[in-house]
Amino acid sequence: MRKIEEVLRLSAQGKSARAISRDTGVSRPSVATYLEKAAEHEISWPLPEGMDARTLEQLFFGAGDTSKTTPGLPDWEKVTTELATHHHLTLQLLWFEYKEQDPEGLSYPRFCARYRDWKKRSKVVMHFEHRAGEKLFCDFAGDTVPIWDPKTGEVSFMAQLFVSVMGLSSYIFLKGLSKPEG
Repeated sequence: MRKIEEVLRLSAQGKSARAISRDTGVSRPSVATYLEKAAEHEISWPLPEGMDARTLEQLFFGAGDTSKTTPGLPDWEKVTTELATHHHLTLQLLWFEYKEQDPEGLSYPRFCARYRDWKKRSKVVMHFEHRAGEKLFCDFAGDTVPIWDPKTGEVSFMAQLFVSVMGLSSYIFLKGLSKPEG
């Protein structure tokens, strides 16, 4: 709750806004706002009969419900699945979808931070033990790349690349598949 009552009480004692701010821990601009609102509504200390802190706050700030609502959190498991299954989908695009469903929801930086925290807590790690040079790990390197004909300048075909690395060696081998016959 705001400390409106304490500000009004100290003001009635003749204290300055700076002194009230120091005594209550409320910023000077907030103290000034409280005093302006009190003058606007002709409220002084002691408070009128039947006026409590909640009524005072509603009068000053028009707040129907002063409790903060927590935004609905997305299903992080679904976010992870979406990112894994849709190749060009980004966390920002998923945040845009989330904001369409919940405009009062998390900001983008907070969304990303919560997602990273969730990933840390739910991270599953599989530990492989192997001797150096014993195994070769390979995978496709992603999208296909165009191969241009040097004479015509046209794309002659789309190549798929794969990358491999020998375990614990830090040597990388890269080879493109050759142009298919025919």
